[in-house]
Amino acid sequence: MWERCVSGLVSGFEIGSLAGLLCEEPLFSYALKIKQLDFLPSSLSTAFSGNLIGCVKDGFRLGALSLPQRLVEPFYICQFQCSQEQLGKMYGVLAKRRGKILDENLIEGTTLFTQVIADIGNS
Repeated sequence: MWERCVSGLVSGFEIGSLAGLLCEEPLFSYALKIKQLDFLPSSLSTAFSGNLIGCVKDGFRLGALSLPQRLVEPFYICQFQCSQEQLGKMYGVLAKRRGKILDENLIEGTTLFTQVIADIGNS
C-alpha cells in the first residue's frame, strides 16, 4: 500500500513547494517529514492519489505558513573599472544600490584604472 502513496506524497510536496507563500517566489530549504499516515483500505481507489496530492499540498502550505516567513533577494556579482579620480563617485552609486565591495585592485601595468568587485541587489 505504501507504494501507492509515495507518488501522491511526492507530487503533493512538489506542487505545494512550486510557488512561494508570499509572492510566488521559488522555495528552497524545505523538507516534509511524515510522522504518521493513516487511511482505510476501502479508500484505496483511483481517486485516492488525487485526494492525497491535494491534502499533502494544502498541509505543506499550511505548515510552511506557520513558520517565520522570509524572502530571498537575488544579488549580482559585478566587476567595475574606473579611474582613481572617479572611484569616490562609483562608491556613492554602489552605496545607493546597497552594494557591498568585495575586492578592490589596481590593474597591473597602469595606475589609471581600479578594478572593483561588488555585490549589488536586484531591486
